[in-house]
Amino acid sequence: MDTQSRLNTYWSTRAADYAAFQEAREALPGVGAAWRGIWDEALPDGVRDVLEVGCGSGTVTRQLATLGHRVTGIDLAEGMLREANARPVPGPGSARYLADDAVCPDFAPASFDAIVCRYLLWTLMCTREALPRWRDLLRPGGVVACVDALWYPEGIEAIHTGADHHDAAFLGTYDQQVRGDLDLAEARSIEVHLDAFRAAGFDDIAARSLPALMDLDRRWGVAPGHRPRLQFLIVAGRRD
Repeated sequence: MDTQSRLNTYWSTRAADYAAFQEAREALPGVGAAWRGIWDEALPDGVRDVLEVGCGSGTVTRQLATLGHRVTGIDLAEGMLREANARPVPGPGSARYLADDAVCPDFAPASFDAIVCRYLLWTLMCTREALPRWRDLLRPGGVVACVDALWYPEGIEAIHTGADHHDAAFLGTYDQQVRGDLDLAEARSIEVHLDAFRAAGFDDIAARSLPALMDLDRRWGVAPGHRPRLQFLIVAGRRD
């Protein structure tokens, strides 16, 4: 089984628990508002056509629809798409979910005003192929906005085999072979991410830290096997 198929299988298996955790977290005081504020600041003004790559169970897709955008969420994990489709989409915007590949989304060039992702970059294959493709999908003046973190600077195995946590299914999927296909999984600096966007030809590339999210993680806790990490918003544009 190739790397992408292994990832699809793992995240499909995790989909129900993942969706329940995200839904419960979204309902905690301050969490949903914080995320909507991040996306509202990052995206161009007005109602926009937005593509969410690696949408998972649709949490961000729904946040964007709440802000009024027309959102398309794509993922290859069938279980995640089932969870996403099982949840109502709030207005005033709209959302749809499609089975499609984040590396090479099947849309015409210049189809979107913005592309977003949350917690995808670390587990994205072929960033050298994916990021130029995302740029092609943007209209002039469009942006890519990604939230992620340096989740595993010490290495995936070092964290997930610790004395307080051992996730055999995760380690069985994210083994040495799979990690070798992921450019950013064990990155130790956000500059590695920015370099990838520079190489893809983006303009106006910037990253800023999101300490408010870390404060919320410390207040409400994080998913099993994780600890609060400083997250970053990366924004990259297409001028022409």
